[in-house]
Amino acid sequence: MVDQDVRLPVPHYALYGEAPEQTDARFLHLETLEARSRPSDWKIRPHLHRDLHQVFVISSGLGDISVETERFRLEAPFVLVAPAGLVHAFVWPTGAEGHVLTLADSYVREATARFPELSALFGQALWLHMDADAELEAAMSGALSQLAREAIWDGPCREAAIEAHLLAFLVALHRLRLISRQSALSLSRQADIAARFRALVERRFRTPRTIAAYSAELGITEKQLRSACLKAVGQSPLQQLRRRRVLEAKRLLTYSTMTVAEVAYSLGFDDPAYFSRVFSEETGAAPSAFRAERGLILSISPV
Repeated sequence: MVDQDVRLPVPHYALYGEAPEQTDARFLHLETLEARSRPSDWKIRPHLHRDLHQVFVISSGLGDISVETERFRLEAPFVLVAPAGLVHAFVWPTGAEGHVLTLADSYVREATARFPELSALFGQALWLHMDADAELEAAMSGALSQLAREAIWDGPCREAAIEAHLLAFLVALHRLRLISRQSALSLSRQADIAARFRALVERRFRTPRTIAAYSAELGITEKQLRSACLKAVGQSPLQQLRRRRVLEAKRLLTYSTMTVAEVAYSLGFDDPAYFSRVFSEETGAAPSAFRAERGLILSISPV
C-alpha cells in the first residue's frame, strides 16, 4: 500500500500508484495510457505530483477529466498538459489509446531556461486539439516514438538522443498551441496562487526574503498564501521555500568545492549554523555528513 501524506487532501504520488520519492533531476517517463489505466479499471482517482509535469497525448476515446475543482469532457484527438502540483483525475472508456509523458520539474526548468518560449506550455493546465495541423501531429507522434525507443535501447549518446527527441516534441507542442483551438483550463484561485508562488520561489530562493515579502509581491496576504499552498500542494509556503533551498544546497555540496559556510551564504542564510540546522531537519543529516556520505562529484569520466 502507498503511504499517503496525511496533510494532503488527495494522494501525492511519483507516478500514479507509486510512493512519492525524490526524482532524478532529468527524470523522464513515457508509457501508454493503457499501461496504467487498465489495471485501475480505466479510472485514475484524484491525485497530484508535486515535482512532476505530465503531458497526455490522447489519440482515441472520450475522457472525463478533473483538474482541481473543475470537470471537463474532452474528445480525442487532444493533448492535455497537467503542470506539477495540480490535482487531477480521469475516467477513460475501455480501450482508449494514447501516451503519457512525465517530466521532472527540474528538467522542464532546464529546457525553458534555454528556450523561454517553451515555458508557456507548463504555466497552467491546458488542452489542445490535435487536428489543427497534420504535420505537427505527425512530428509529435514521431518524437514520442523515438523517445520510447531510446528509453529501452542503451545506444550511443542515449541521453543526447533523448533530449533531442524531447525538445522536438515540445517544439511541435508549442507550435500546435499557437495555431490550434485551445483552452486554458479554468482552475481554482488557490491553485493559481500556488503556481505563481512556486515560480517566484524558483527565481528568488537564493536571496533572503520573508514569506510576507512573497505575499506582497503576489498581492495577497500571508494567510491567503498559506491557505492556497496547503490546499494545492499540502505544504506551507515556508516548507516549500526551505525545501527548494535545501535541494540547491544538496547540489552544491555534491558538485562544488564550496564550504558549508559558503553554501549557506550563497543561499541567503546569514548564519551557517542556522543553515546546518535547517538542512539537518530536512534531510536527517548535517551538511558535512551529507557530503562525506556521497563524496564530492566534480566530474564523471567515461568508462
